[in-house]
Amino acid sequence: MADSYTKLAFTALIPVIASAAFYLLEKRTAFARLPYAARQIIIGVVFGAIAVFGTEFGIPLETAVVNCRDAAPLCAGLLFGGPAGIIAGLIGGIERWIAVAWGVGRFTRLACSVSTALAGIYAALLRRFMFDGKKPAWSLALCIGIVMEVFHMTMVFITNYDQPSLAATVVKICSVPMISANGVSVAAATVVLSLLAGEAIWQTGGKVHITQTIQKWLLVCVIIAFTATCGFMYMLQNNISGNSALTTLRLELADIKADISDASDQNLLVLTRRVATEAKPDNLDAIATKYRLSEISIIDENGIIKASTKPEYVGFDMHSGEQAAAFLVLLEGQEELVQSYGPITYDASVKMKYAGAVLPGGGFVQTGYDASKFQTSLNDKVRTAAINRHVGTDGYLIISDETGKVISAPPYITFKTLAEGGLSEDMAPHDEKFTAQIQGMDYECMHSDAEGFTVFAVIPTIEVYEGRDIAMFVLSFMEVLIFAVMFGLIYMLIKRVVVDNIRSINDSLCEITGGNLDVVVDVRDNEEFASLSDDINETV
Repeated sequence: MADSYTKLAFTALIPVIASAAFYLLEKRTAFARLPYAARQIIIGVVFGAIAVFGTEFGIPLETAVVNCRDAAPLCAGLLFGGPAGIIAGLIGGIERWIAVAWGVGRFTRLACSVSTALAGIYAALLRRFMFDGKKPAWSLALCIGIVMEVFHMTMVFITNYDQPSLAATVVKICSVPMISANGVSVAAATVVLSLLAGEAIWQTGGKVHITQTIQKWLLVCVIIAFTATCGFMYMLQNNISGNSALTTLRLELADIKADISDASDQNLLVLTRRVATEAKPDNLDAIATKYRLSEISIIDENGIIKASTKPEYVGFDMHSGEQAAAFLVLLEGQEELVQSYGPITYDASVKMKYAGAVLPGGGFVQTGYDASKFQTSLNDKVRTAAINRHVGTDGYLIISDETGKVISAPPYITFKTLAEGGLSEDMAPHDEKFTAQIQGMDYECMHSDAEGFTVFAVIPTIEVYEGRDIAMFVLSFMEVLIFAVMFGLIYMLIKRVVVDNIRSINDSLCEITGGNLDVVVDVRDNEEFASLSDDINETV
Protein backbone atom coordinates (compact mmCIF):
# COMPACT_ATOMS: atom_id res chain seq x y z
CA MET A 1 0.00 0.00 0.00
CA ALA A 2 2.89 2.37 0.79
CA ASP A 3 4.19 1.77 -2.73
CA SER A 4 0.80 2.78 -4.18
CA TYR A 5 0.79 6.05 -2.24
CA THR A 6 4.34 6.78 -3.43
CA LYS A 7 3.29 6.29 -7.05
CA LEU A 8 0.24 8.51 -6.53
CA ALA A 9 2.45 11.25 -5.06
CA PHE A 10 4.70 11.01 -8.12
CA THR A 11 1.77 11.41 -10.53
CA ALA A 12 0.58 14.41 -8.47
CA LEU A 13 3.95 16.10 -9.15
CA ILE A 14 3.57 15.94 -12.94
CA PRO A 15 1.04 18.85 -13.19
CA VAL A 16 3.28 20.84 -10.84
CA ILE A 17 6.33 20.28 -13.04
CA ALA A 18 4.36 21.11 -16.20
CA SER A 19 3.04 24.32 -14.60
CA ALA A 20 6.56 25.43 -13.68
CA ALA A 21 7.81 24.61 -17.20
CA PHE A 22 5.11 26.66 -18.94
CA TYR A 23 5.61 29.57 -16.55
CA LEU A 24 9.33 29.65 -17.41
CA LEU A 25 8.56 29.30 -21.12
CA GLU A 26 6.27 32.33 -20.98
CA LYS A 27 8.75 34.42 -19.01
CA ARG A 28 12.06 33.50 -20.64
CA THR A 29 11.44 32.27 -24.17
CA ALA A 30 9.75 33.28 -27.37
CA PHE A 31 6.78 31.17 -26.34
CA ALA A 32 5.23 34.31 -24.85
CA ARG A 33 5.20 35.97 -28.28
CA LEU A 34 2.96 33.33 -29.76
CA PRO A 35 -0.68 34.35 -30.22
CA TYR A 36 -2.81 33.86 -27.10
CA ALA A 37 -4.99 31.24 -28.81
CA ALA A 38 -1.95 29.20 -29.89
CA ARG A 39 -0.51 29.26 -26.39
CA GLN A 40 -3.82 28.19 -24.89
CA ILE A 41 -4.13 25.29 -27.32
CA ILE A 42 -0.58 24.11 -26.65
CA ILE A 43 -1.00 24.32 -22.87
CA GLY A 44 -4.41 22.66 -23.05
CA VAL A 45 -3.11 19.76 -25.15
CA VAL A 46 -0.10 19.17 -22.88
CA PHE A 47 -2.20 19.19 -19.72
CA GLY A 48 -4.78 17.03 -21.50
CA ALA A 49 -1.99 14.53 -22.18
CA ILE A 50 -1.14 14.61 -18.46
CA ALA A 51 -4.78 13.82 -17.68
CA VAL A 52 -4.61 10.90 -20.12
CA PHE A 53 -1.44 9.73 -18.37
CA GLY A 54 -3.36 9.77 -15.09
CA THR A 55 -5.99 7.46 -16.60
CA GLU A 56 -3.63 5.03 -18.29
CA PHE A 57 -1.25 4.72 -15.36
CA GLY A 58 -3.77 4.57 -12.52
CA ILE A 59 -2.48 3.06 -9.30
CA PRO A 60 -4.23 -0.08 -7.96
CA LEU A 61 -5.30 0.36 -4.34
CA GLU A 62 -7.15 -2.53 -2.69
CA THR A 63 -9.98 -3.32 -5.14
CA ALA A 64 -10.01 0.08 -6.92
CA VAL A 65 -7.71 2.27 -9.03
CA VAL A 66 -6.74 5.81 -7.95
CA ASN A 67 -5.24 8.62 -10.02
CA CYS A 68 -4.49 12.34 -10.11
CA ARG A 69 -6.20 13.08 -13.43
CA ASP A 70 -8.35 16.09 -12.47
CA ALA A 71 -5.39 18.16 -11.26
CA ALA A 72 -4.21 18.66 -14.87
CA PRO A 73 -7.23 20.62 -16.23
CA LEU A 74 -7.50 22.49 -12.91
CA CYS A 75 -3.89 23.68 -13.13
CA ALA A 76 -4.28 24.60 -16.80
CA GLY A 77 -7.47 26.59 -16.24
CA LEU A 78 -6.54 28.31 -12.97
CA LEU A 79 -2.92 29.17 -13.75
CA PHE A 80 -2.77 29.74 -17.50
CA GLY A 81 -6.24 30.49 -18.88
CA GLY A 82 -9.79 29.29 -19.21
CA PRO A 83 -9.47 27.92 -22.77
CA ALA A 84 -6.45 25.82 -21.77
CA GLY A 85 -8.36 24.33 -18.87
CA ILE A 86 -11.40 23.52 -21.02
CA ILE A 87 -9.24 21.87 -23.70
CA ALA A 88 -7.35 19.79 -21.11
CA GLY A 89 -10.58 18.72 -19.41
CA LEU A 90 -12.21 17.66 -22.66
CA ILE A 91 -9.18 15.66 -23.74
CA GLY A 92 -8.94 13.89 -20.39
CA GLY A 93 -12.70 13.29 -20.16
CA ILE A 94 -13.14 11.96 -23.70
CA GLU A 95 -10.14 9.67 -23.39
CA ARG A 96 -11.46 8.32 -20.07
CA TRP A 97 -14.79 7.54 -21.76
CA ILE A 98 -13.25 5.49 -24.57
CA ALA A 99 -10.52 3.93 -22.35
CA VAL A 100 -12.92 1.19 -21.20
CA ALA A 101 -12.29 -0.37 -24.61
CA TRP A 102 -8.82 -1.39 -23.42
CA GLY A 103 -9.65 -2.32 -19.86
CA VAL A 104 -10.06 0.84 -17.80
CA GLY A 105 -12.87 0.52 -15.20
CA ARG A 106 -16.41 0.67 -16.60
CA PHE A 107 -18.16 1.16 -13.24
CA THR A 108 -16.87 4.73 -12.83
CA ARG A 109 -16.74 5.54 -16.54
CA LEU A 110 -19.46 8.19 -16.61
CA ALA A 111 -18.51 9.74 -13.27
CA CYS A 112 -14.83 10.07 -14.18
CA SER A 113 -15.41 11.31 -17.72
CA VAL A 114 -17.90 14.00 -16.70
CA SER A 115 -15.84 15.10 -13.70
CA THR A 116 -12.63 15.52 -15.69
CA ALA A 117 -14.39 17.45 -18.46
CA LEU A 118 -16.09 19.71 -15.91
CA ALA A 119 -12.83 20.27 -14.02
CA GLY A 120 -11.52 22.40 -16.89
CA ILE A 121 -14.77 24.36 -17.15
CA TYR A 122 -14.85 24.82 -13.38
CA ALA A 123 -11.30 26.21 -13.37
CA ALA A 124 -12.05 28.52 -16.31
CA LEU A 125 -15.13 29.99 -14.61
CA LEU A 126 -13.28 30.57 -11.34
CA ARG A 127 -10.37 32.27 -13.08
CA ARG A 128 -12.73 34.51 -15.04
CA PHE A 129 -15.31 35.48 -12.44
CA MET A 130 -13.65 34.98 -9.07
CA PHE A 131 -9.98 35.70 -9.57
CA ASP A 132 -10.16 38.30 -12.37
CA GLY A 133 -7.76 36.40 -14.62
CA LYS A 134 -5.11 35.94 -11.90
CA LYS A 135 -3.94 32.80 -10.16
CA PRO A 136 -5.53 32.08 -6.77
CA ALA A 137 -3.75 31.91 -3.43
CA TRP A 138 -2.39 28.45 -2.65
CA SER A 139 -4.98 27.93 0.13
CA LEU A 140 -7.84 28.60 -2.26
CA ALA A 141 -6.18 26.40 -4.88
CA LEU A 142 -6.10 23.59 -2.33
CA CYS A 143 -9.81 24.07 -1.58
CA ILE A 144 -10.62 24.15 -5.30
CA GLY A 145 -8.84 20.84 -5.87
CA ILE A 146 -10.61 19.29 -2.89
CA VAL A 147 -14.04 20.52 -4.00
CA MET A 148 -13.46 19.16 -7.52
CA GLU A 149 -12.59 15.70 -6.21
CA VAL A 150 -15.54 15.77 -3.82
CA PHE A 151 -17.72 16.43 -6.85
CA HIS A 152 -15.98 13.52 -8.58
CA MET A 153 -16.80 11.17 -5.68
CA THR A 154 -20.38 12.45 -5.59
CA MET A 155 -20.73 11.62 -9.27
CA VAL A 156 -19.78 8.00 -8.48
CA PHE A 157 -22.88 7.81 -6.27
CA ILE A 158 -25.11 9.73 -8.68
CA THR A 159 -24.19 7.62 -11.71
CA ASN A 160 -24.49 4.35 -9.78
CA TYR A 161 -27.49 5.09 -7.56
CA ASP A 162 -28.81 1.57 -8.21
CA GLN A 163 -25.64 0.04 -6.70
CA PRO A 164 -25.04 2.15 -3.58
CA SER A 165 -23.03 -0.49 -1.71
CA LEU A 166 -20.53 -0.95 -4.53
CA ALA A 167 -20.33 2.82 -5.06
CA ALA A 168 -19.66 3.30 -1.34
CA THR A 169 -16.88 0.71 -1.46
CA VAL A 170 -15.20 2.48 -4.37
CA VAL A 171 -15.57 5.90 -2.74
CA LYS A 172 -14.31 4.63 0.61
CA ILE A 173 -11.12 3.38 -1.03
CA CYS A 174 -10.56 6.29 -3.42
CA SER A 175 -11.84 9.39 -1.64
CA VAL A 176 -9.02 10.20 0.78
CA PRO A 177 -6.05 9.51 -1.54
CA MET A 178 -7.60 11.15 -4.61
CA ILE A 179 -9.00 14.20 -2.79
CA SER A 180 -5.65 14.71 -1.06
CA ALA A 181 -3.50 14.13 -4.15
CA ASN A 182 -5.48 16.40 -6.48
CA GLY A 183 -5.89 19.16 -3.89
CA VAL A 184 -2.21 19.16 -2.96
CA SER A 185 -1.16 18.99 -6.62
CA VAL A 186 -3.10 22.16 -7.55
CA ALA A 187 -1.93 23.96 -4.38
CA ALA A 188 1.70 22.93 -4.98
CA ALA A 189 1.57 24.21 -8.57
CA THR A 190 0.31 27.57 -7.29
CA VAL A 191 3.09 27.73 -4.68
CA VAL A 192 5.77 26.91 -7.25
CA LEU A 193 4.57 29.66 -9.59
CA SER A 194 4.51 32.15 -6.71
CA LEU A 195 8.09 31.22 -5.79
CA LEU A 196 9.23 31.56 -9.39
CA ALA A 197 7.59 34.99 -9.53
CA GLY A 198 9.26 36.05 -6.28
CA GLU A 199 5.96 36.45 -4.46
CA ALA A 200 5.47 35.83 -0.75
CA ILE A 201 3.68 32.60 0.12
CA TRP A 202 2.62 33.74 3.58
CA GLN A 203 1.33 37.17 4.54
CA THR A 204 3.82 38.18 7.27
CA GLY A 205 2.75 41.74 8.00
CA GLY A 206 1.16 44.91 6.71
CA LYS A 207 -2.40 45.45 5.59
CA VAL A 208 -4.34 42.72 3.88
CA HIS A 209 -6.80 43.18 1.06
CA ILE A 210 -10.46 43.22 2.00
CA THR A 211 -10.98 40.27 -0.36
CA GLN A 212 -8.49 38.23 1.64
CA THR A 213 -10.32 39.05 4.87
CA ILE A 214 -13.65 38.08 3.29
CA GLN A 215 -12.20 34.81 1.99
CA LYS A 216 -10.72 33.91 5.36
CA TRP A 217 -13.84 34.51 7.44
CA LEU A 218 -16.16 32.99 4.88
CA LEU A 219 -13.99 29.87 4.92
CA VAL A 220 -14.04 29.77 8.74
CA CYS A 221 -17.85 30.04 8.78
CA VAL A 222 -18.19 27.33 6.15
CA ILE A 223 -15.89 24.95 8.04
CA ILE A 224 -17.78 25.50 11.31
CA ALA A 225 -21.16 24.91 9.63
CA PHE A 226 -19.88 21.82 7.82
CA THR A 227 -18.35 20.31 10.97
CA ALA A 228 -21.48 20.96 13.06
CA THR A 229 -23.96 19.50 10.57
CA CYS A 230 -21.84 16.47 9.71
CA GLY A 231 -21.13 15.76 13.38
CA PHE A 232 -24.81 15.86 14.26
CA MET A 233 -25.81 13.71 11.29
CA TYR A 234 -23.08 11.18 12.08
CA MET A 235 -24.37 10.70 15.62
CA LEU A 236 -27.95 10.44 14.36
CA GLN A 237 -27.13 7.93 11.62
CA ASN A 238 -24.94 5.95 14.00
CA ASN A 239 -27.81 5.58 16.46
CA ILE A 240 -30.25 4.67 13.71
CA SER A 241 -27.91 1.97 12.35
CA GLY A 242 -27.21 0.56 15.81
CA ASN A 243 -30.90 0.41 16.72
CA SER A 244 -31.74 -1.20 13.39
CA ALA A 245 -29.13 -3.90 14.01
CA LEU A 246 -30.50 -4.42 17.53
CA THR A 247 -34.01 -4.94 16.15
CA THR A 248 -32.78 -7.33 13.46
CA LEU A 249 -30.82 -9.45 15.94
CA ARG A 250 -33.74 -9.63 18.38
CA LEU A 251 -36.20 -10.64 15.67
CA GLU A 252 -33.91 -13.37 14.36
CA LEU A 253 -33.33 -14.73 17.87
CA ALA A 254 -37.04 -14.66 18.62
CA ASP A 255 -37.80 -16.54 15.38
CA ILE A 256 -35.20 -19.25 15.87
CA LYS A 257 -36.14 -19.66 19.54
CA ALA A 258 -39.77 -20.13 18.51
CA ASP A 259 -38.77 -22.70 15.88
CA ILE A 260 -36.60 -24.64 18.32
CA SER A 261 -39.28 -24.52 20.98
CA ASP A 262 -41.97 -25.72 18.55
CA ALA A 263 -39.78 -28.57 17.32
CA SER A 264 -38.86 -29.53 20.87
CA ASP A 265 -42.48 -29.43 22.05
CA GLN A 266 -43.73 -31.46 19.14
CA ASN A 267 -40.97 -34.04 19.52
CA LEU A 268 -41.68 -34.65 23.22
CA LEU A 269 -45.47 -34.60 22.80
CA VAL A 270 -45.28 -37.33 20.16
CA LEU A 271 -43.26 -39.52 22.54
CA THR A 272 -45.58 -38.73 25.46
CA ARG A 273 -48.65 -39.77 23.50
CA ARG A 274 -47.01 -43.11 22.76
CA VAL A 275 -45.99 -43.58 26.36
CA ALA A 276 -49.56 -42.85 27.52
CA THR A 277 -50.82 -45.84 25.56
CA GLU A 278 -48.11 -48.20 26.82
CA ALA A 279 -47.18 -47.10 30.33
CA LYS A 280 -47.81 -49.33 33.34
CA PRO A 281 -46.24 -49.06 36.79
CA ASP A 282 -44.00 -52.08 36.15
CA ASN A 283 -42.67 -51.27 32.65
CA LEU A 284 -41.59 -47.62 32.92
CA ASP A 285 -37.86 -48.33 32.76
CA ALA A 286 -38.24 -50.37 29.58
CA ILE A 287 -40.35 -47.69 27.93
CA ALA A 288 -37.87 -44.97 28.94
CA THR A 289 -35.06 -46.95 27.34
CA LYS A 290 -37.15 -47.62 24.25
CA TYR A 291 -37.92 -43.95 23.65
CA ARG A 292 -34.62 -42.64 25.10
CA LEU A 293 -36.41 -40.60 27.77
CA SER A 294 -34.72 -39.50 30.97
CA GLU A 295 -37.71 -40.26 33.20
CA ILE A 296 -41.35 -41.32 33.19
CA SER A 297 -43.80 -40.84 36.06
CA ILE A 298 -47.43 -41.87 36.55
CA ILE A 299 -49.55 -39.46 38.58
CA ASP A 300 -52.86 -40.49 40.10
CA GLU A 301 -56.14 -38.57 40.30
CA ASN A 302 -54.97 -36.76 43.46
CA GLY A 303 -51.79 -35.40 41.91
CA ILE A 304 -49.46 -37.85 43.68
CA ILE A 305 -46.70 -39.70 41.82
CA LYS A 306 -47.47 -43.41 42.26
CA ALA A 307 -44.80 -44.85 39.93
CA SER A 308 -41.65 -43.45 38.37
CA THR A 309 -38.34 -44.37 36.81
CA LYS A 310 -36.94 -42.26 39.63
CA PRO A 311 -37.82 -44.16 42.84
CA GLU A 312 -37.20 -41.10 44.99
CA TYR A 313 -40.06 -39.29 43.20
CA VAL A 314 -42.69 -41.86 44.27
CA GLY A 315 -45.12 -40.21 46.69
CA PHE A 316 -44.22 -36.68 45.56
CA ASP A 317 -47.19 -34.30 45.63
CA MET A 318 -47.46 -32.34 42.37
CA HIS A 319 -49.14 -29.49 44.28
CA SER A 320 -45.90 -28.66 46.10
CA GLY A 321 -44.20 -26.56 43.42
CA GLU A 322 -45.08 -24.17 40.64
CA GLN A 323 -43.38 -26.17 37.92
CA ALA A 324 -45.00 -29.47 38.99
CA ALA A 325 -48.38 -27.93 39.78
CA ALA A 326 -48.70 -26.65 36.22
CA PHE A 327 -49.46 -30.25 35.16
CA LEU A 328 -52.51 -30.48 37.40
CA VAL A 329 -54.59 -29.01 34.57
CA LEU A 330 -54.47 -32.53 33.16
CA LEU A 331 -56.74 -33.55 36.03
CA GLU A 332 -59.19 -30.79 35.15
CA GLY A 333 -60.03 -31.71 31.57
CA GLN A 334 -56.97 -30.64 29.55
CA GLU A 335 -55.56 -33.62 27.68
CA GLU A 336 -51.86 -32.76 27.24
CA LEU A 337 -49.29 -30.21 28.26
CA VAL A 338 -45.65 -29.49 27.41
CA GLN A 339 -43.27 -27.24 29.32
CA SER A 340 -40.14 -25.39 28.27
CA TYR A 341 -36.76 -26.63 29.38
CA GLY A 342 -36.00 -25.38 32.91
CA PRO A 343 -35.39 -26.23 36.60
CA ILE A 344 -37.69 -28.76 38.22
CA THR A 345 -39.63 -28.42 41.49
CA TYR A 346 -38.07 -31.46 43.17
CA ASP A 347 -34.49 -30.17 42.69
CA ALA A 348 -33.93 -26.65 41.29
CA SER A 349 -30.35 -27.53 40.31
CA VAL A 350 -31.68 -30.02 37.76
CA LYS A 351 -33.06 -28.84 34.43
CA MET A 352 -35.51 -30.92 32.45
CA LYS A 353 -38.13 -30.65 29.76
CA TYR A 354 -41.46 -32.26 30.64
CA ALA A 355 -44.66 -33.15 28.86
CA GLY A 356 -47.82 -34.83 30.12
CA ALA A 357 -50.79 -36.67 28.68
CA VAL A 358 -54.00 -38.00 30.25
CA LEU A 359 -54.16 -41.77 30.89
CA PRO A 360 -57.22 -43.70 29.75
CA GLY A 361 -58.00 -44.93 33.26
CA GLY A 362 -57.53 -41.60 35.03
CA GLY A 363 -54.57 -39.58 36.14
CA PHE A 364 -51.81 -38.73 33.70
CA VAL A 365 -48.32 -39.71 32.63
CA GLN A 366 -45.44 -37.26 32.73
CA THR A 367 -42.37 -37.75 30.57
CA GLY A 368 -39.18 -35.78 30.63
CA TYR A 369 -35.72 -35.68 29.23
CA ASP A 370 -32.63 -33.69 30.06
CA ALA A 371 -30.65 -31.46 27.71
CA SER A 372 -28.32 -34.17 26.44
CA LYS A 373 -31.16 -36.45 25.33
CA PHE A 374 -33.62 -33.97 23.88
CA GLN A 375 -30.86 -31.95 22.18
CA THR A 376 -29.58 -35.14 20.56
CA SER A 377 -33.04 -35.82 19.20
CA LEU A 378 -33.37 -32.23 17.94
CA ASN A 379 -29.89 -31.74 16.48
CA ASP A 380 -30.89 -32.40 12.89
CA LYS A 381 -33.89 -30.07 13.04
CA VAL A 382 -31.95 -27.32 14.80
CA ARG A 383 -29.02 -27.61 12.41
CA THR A 384 -31.31 -27.29 9.41
CA ALA A 385 -33.23 -24.38 10.89
CA ALA A 386 -30.06 -22.38 11.55
CA ILE A 387 -28.21 -23.07 8.30
CA ASN A 388 -31.15 -21.93 6.21
CA ARG A 389 -31.39 -18.56 7.99
CA HIS A 390 -29.63 -15.27 7.28
CA VAL A 391 -29.30 -12.38 9.68
CA GLY A 392 -29.49 -9.29 7.51
CA THR A 393 -27.58 -9.92 4.27
CA ASP A 394 -24.34 -11.57 5.40
CA GLY A 395 -25.10 -12.40 9.02
CA TYR A 396 -25.85 -15.87 10.37
CA LEU A 397 -26.72 -17.95 13.41
CA ILE A 398 -24.45 -20.07 15.59
CA ILE A 399 -26.07 -22.63 17.90
CA SER A 400 -24.25 -24.54 20.62
CA ASP A 401 -25.26 -27.03 23.25
CA GLU A 402 -24.79 -26.56 26.98
CA THR A 403 -21.14 -27.65 26.78
CA GLY A 404 -20.32 -24.93 24.25
CA LYS A 405 -19.97 -27.33 21.33
CA VAL A 406 -21.16 -25.77 18.06
CA ILE A 407 -23.90 -27.90 16.56
CA SER A 408 -25.11 -25.51 13.87
CA ALA A 409 -23.28 -22.81 11.90
CA PRO A 410 -22.66 -21.88 8.24
CA PRO A 411 -20.20 -24.12 6.34
CA TYR A 412 -17.47 -21.45 6.36
CA ILE A 413 -17.33 -21.39 10.18
CA THR A 414 -14.25 -23.43 11.05
CA PHE A 415 -14.30 -23.51 14.85
CA LYS A 416 -15.95 -26.40 16.70
CA THR A 417 -16.62 -24.72 20.05
CA LEU A 418 -17.66 -21.24 21.11
CA ALA A 419 -14.37 -20.78 22.95
CA GLU A 420 -12.38 -21.47 19.77
CA GLY A 421 -14.43 -18.81 17.96
CA GLY A 422 -13.90 -16.20 20.67
CA LEU A 423 -17.53 -16.31 21.78
CA SER A 424 -18.94 -16.72 25.26
CA GLU A 425 -22.24 -16.27 27.05
CA ASP A 426 -20.38 -14.07 29.53
CA MET A 427 -19.63 -11.41 26.91
CA ALA A 428 -23.00 -9.74 27.52
CA PRO A 429 -26.35 -10.45 29.18
CA HIS A 430 -28.99 -12.21 27.13
CA ASP A 431 -30.72 -10.08 24.48
CA GLU A 432 -28.13 -7.28 24.68
CA LYS A 433 -26.00 -6.33 21.68
CA PHE A 434 -22.22 -6.61 21.85
CA THR A 435 -19.29 -6.59 19.43
CA ALA A 436 -17.04 -9.59 18.85
CA GLN A 437 -14.42 -10.62 16.32
CA ILE A 438 -15.18 -13.88 14.57
CA GLN A 439 -12.58 -15.35 12.23
CA GLY A 440 -10.90 -11.97 11.80
CA MET A 441 -14.04 -9.92 11.11
CA ASP A 442 -15.96 -7.65 13.46
CA TYR A 443 -19.60 -8.58 14.13
CA GLU A 444 -22.50 -7.13 16.08
CA CYS A 445 -23.81 -10.01 18.16
CA MET A 446 -26.59 -11.06 20.51
CA HIS A 447 -27.26 -14.37 22.23
CA SER A 448 -30.09 -16.09 24.01
CA ASP A 449 -31.10 -19.48 25.41
CA ALA A 450 -33.51 -21.73 23.56
CA GLU A 451 -34.53 -25.02 25.16
CA GLY A 452 -31.04 -25.57 26.56
CA PHE A 453 -29.30 -24.47 23.36
CA THR A 454 -27.37 -21.21 23.18
CA VAL A 455 -28.12 -19.23 20.02
CA PHE A 456 -25.85 -16.44 18.76
CA ALA A 457 -27.18 -14.12 16.05
CA VAL A 458 -24.36 -12.18 14.37
CA ILE A 459 -24.24 -9.58 11.62
CA PRO A 460 -21.07 -7.97 10.16
CA THR A 461 -20.33 -4.57 11.68
CA ILE A 462 -19.52 -3.24 8.23
CA GLU A 463 -23.02 -4.25 7.09
CA VAL A 464 -24.67 -2.69 10.13
CA TYR A 465 -23.06 0.68 9.50
CA GLU A 466 -23.03 0.53 5.70
CA GLY A 467 -26.16 2.69 5.51
CA ARG A 468 -24.62 5.20 7.90
CA ASP A 469 -21.42 5.36 5.86
CA ILE A 470 -23.28 5.82 2.57
CA ALA A 471 -25.47 8.52 4.08
CA MET A 472 -22.46 10.32 5.57
CA PHE A 473 -20.47 10.12 2.34
CA VAL A 474 -23.33 11.56 0.32
CA LEU A 475 -24.24 14.15 2.95
CA SER A 476 -20.69 15.38 3.52
CA PHE A 477 -19.94 15.50 -0.21
CA MET A 478 -23.16 17.36 -0.95
CA GLU A 479 -22.48 19.80 1.87
CA VAL A 480 -18.98 20.47 0.57
CA LEU A 481 -20.41 21.23 -2.86
CA ILE A 482 -23.25 23.36 -1.48
CA PHE A 483 -20.97 25.31 0.83
CA ALA A 484 -18.46 25.76 -1.99
CA VAL A 485 -21.18 27.22 -4.23
CA MET A 486 -22.39 29.43 -1.39
CA PHE A 487 -18.82 30.53 -0.69
CA GLY A 488 -18.31 31.49 -4.32
CA LEU A 489 -21.65 33.26 -4.68
CA ILE A 490 -21.31 35.20 -1.41
CA TYR A 491 -17.75 36.13 -2.20
CA MET A 492 -18.58 37.35 -5.70
CA LEU A 493 -21.65 39.20 -4.41
CA ILE A 494 -19.61 41.04 -1.77
CA LYS A 495 -16.87 41.66 -4.29
CA ARG A 496 -19.33 43.05 -6.81
CA VAL A 497 -21.42 45.13 -4.41
CA VAL A 498 -18.73 46.31 -1.98
CA VAL A 499 -15.16 45.70 -3.07
CA ASP A 500 -15.49 46.77 -6.73
CA ASN A 501 -17.37 49.93 -5.73
CA ILE A 502 -14.75 50.80 -3.12
CA ARG A 503 -12.03 50.31 -5.71
CA SER A 504 -13.92 52.54 -8.15
CA ILE A 505 -14.22 55.29 -5.53
CA ASN A 506 -10.56 54.90 -4.57
CA ASP A 507 -9.50 55.22 -8.22
CA SER A 508 -11.48 58.48 -8.49
CA LEU A 509 -9.98 59.77 -5.22
CA CYS A 510 -6.49 59.01 -6.49
CA GLU A 511 -7.13 61.21 -9.52
CA ILE A 512 -8.56 63.97 -7.30
CA THR A 513 -5.63 63.89 -4.89
CA GLY A 514 -3.41 63.95 -7.96
CA GLY A 515 -4.84 67.35 -8.88
CA ASN A 516 -7.66 66.54 -11.28
CA LEU A 517 -10.60 68.33 -9.64
CA ASP A 518 -12.83 67.73 -12.62
CA VAL A 519 -13.28 64.07 -11.68
CA VAL A 520 -16.81 63.18 -10.64
CA VAL A 521 -17.36 60.14 -8.39
CA ASP A 522 -20.38 58.31 -9.73
CA VAL A 523 -20.89 55.00 -7.90
CA ARG A 524 -24.65 54.60 -7.46
CA ASP A 525 -25.37 50.88 -7.23
CA ASN A 526 -27.00 51.39 -3.84
CA GLU A 527 -27.99 54.22 -1.52
CA GLU A 528 -24.87 54.12 0.68
CA PHE A 529 -22.42 54.45 -2.20
CA ALA A 530 -24.58 57.05 -3.94
CA SER A 531 -24.53 59.14 -0.76
CA LEU A 532 -20.77 58.69 -0.43
CA SER A 533 -20.25 59.73 -4.05
CA ASP A 534 -22.36 62.88 -3.54
CA ASP A 535 -20.46 63.78 -0.37
CA ILE A 536 -17.09 63.39 -2.08
CA ASN A 537 -18.21 65.45 -5.07
CA GLU A 538 -19.54 68.17 -2.76
CA THR A 539 -16.27 68.18 -0.80
CA VAL A 540 -14.24 68.51 -4.01
